[in-house]
Amino acid sequence: MNSTMTITLLKYALGVVVILLLVFLIAVITPKLAALIDKRRKNPPDPSDAGEYVNPEDYTVKDPYGKGEKIDGFDPNYKIYNQDIYGFNRKNKTSK
Repeated sequence: MNSTMTITLLKYALGVVVILLLVFLIAVITPKLAALIDKRRKNPPDPSDAGEYVNPEDYTVKDPYGKGEKIDGFDPNYKIYNQDIYGFNRKNKTSK
């Protein structure tokens, strides 16, 4: 290895370490700075603005599309099981 390449690699490594150190310091300082700003704020946020309270005993989970009820006899995998990858119908095979 020649000295020019070694110096270039060391500069690059030092630059990477400096950038990572800056990111680390920002990650550590940001929450502390936010807490300091919240302490000095004249009008603290109203806790009643947090949202609507829902009793967990009365809450039921529905599917992501909001329908909630499943249709009797509905099979979402019908096409997958009854057709091959090329789209030919497996049940209606006719021999010639």
